[in-house]
Amino acid sequence: MQSKRVSYTHFLLLIGLVLAVVMPSRAAAEPFDALAFRTAWQQADQLVQAGQVNRTWLWGPAAGFSVNEPYVEANGGKRLVQYFDKSRMELTDPSRSLEDPWRVTNGLIVREMVTGQIQTGDTQFVAKERPMIPVAGDLINNPTAATYANFGRFEPSLVDGTHESKLLGQPVTSVWYSEAGGGVNRSLGTQYPETANTAYDDVTGHNLPGVFWRYFSQAGDIIERGQRVRSQPLFDWLYVAGHPITAAYWTKAVVGGHERDVLVQLFERRVLTYTPSNVLAWQVEMGNVGQHYANWRYGKTVSERSIDCSMVEQVAPDSPDGHTISTQLLADLSTLPQIGTPLQFASVVSIDRDSGWVLVQASFKGNAEPGIFALQKTSNGYHYVTAWSGVTDRADTIRSYLAAHIPGAPGALTACLAPSGFVDPASAH
Repeated sequence: MQSKRVSYTHFLLLIGLVLAVVMPSRAAAEPFDALAFRTAWQQADQLVQAGQVNRTWLWGPAAGFSVNEPYVEANGGKRLVQYFDKSRMELTDPSRSLEDPWRVTNGLIVREMVTGQIQTGDTQFVAKERPMIPVAGDLINNPTAATYANFGRFEPSLVDGTHESKLLGQPVTSVWYSEAGGGVNRSLGTQYPETANTAYDDVTGHNLPGVFWRYFSQAGDIIERGQRVRSQPLFDWLYVAGHPITAAYWTKAVVGGHERDVLVQLFERRVLTYTPSNVLAWQVEMGNVGQHYANWRYGKTVSERSIDCSMVEQVAPDSPDGHTISTQLLADLSTLPQIGTPLQFASVVSIDRDSGWVLVQASFKGNAEPGIFALQKTSNGYHYVTAWSGVTDRADTIRSYLAAHIPGAPGALTACLAPSGFVDPASAH
């Protein structure tokens, strides 16, 4: 069956209902394969997972698969790496001091994708065709978004090393739509003055928009030596992102089935996105470059390892809990224009009551394809956050979509999905 996701007006994100992320007290769903990796993750993301801060992920909610990758300068010619949604952690020299902030590095994986060169040593590379993966938005049915391959072939600084002029104080008006490459839309500068360039990187010759520079400069609480402390800035932006390797561009990216204005800028290690239509705390995000790179290099998802679904709890629609959840979902959906009325709620599934996240599967009148709705529990009950519609034989497509749009949910919430519905807990393995 061909993968398919259908856009419906009743699946518009309810901006007023996208609430602060509430996470369970459990540790990340996937194990860390080095203490140094766990420590690096905990510093910024443990408080996000615990729901104690309202900010976007630096690495992602869980550690993904690990592998010993060839690297000439590493001991034995290989180094341990572990993949995350937002990046890849590397342990090239385990003998470095535990106090050394560069003991764990995160790879130059964006540079590798745009150049089509996988780095296997300080000066060694292996060629691979650049990925036609969108740098922002949905992985499928996203025809207007720029791709890594497109940037690699046509971005001036990547083609011939051209530096941008310093444009401090000027808003971003450059656009990049799919294979059309760069252009200018001056109305975007008037519409989004907050993007006015605030900094300039003399090393690679690129301006940094104000929304990104403020993100890099933000203060925040972190975990350091087991204690919660205030850090200004929250992280070392060169360590996390590296130098910018492209200018910042507006692109039309399909996010959750809907085309949006998204500002993107590629850095050596990360991609930053600014989506003005998101709630404030989630307007600037790290792109899922770890997911993209794992797909490009290995043809697999970051979370592609055995998942324990024993925590899955199915709640019948006609049970007291099911009735409460279904009633609240109907109330939320009724506030949307041109809403399609659900014909039947097929099942209500809660992965973990402590986490407050619930999935509901429903069919709609006049629409043969089911919808999978994600809700989050608050003090006022369960509220709709996002939805998937369509049937596909690629479970990873559904998982990737939902994981990207409910980033605060436990990994098992999406990992325990069957291709067109939910895993039966009795048969989960």
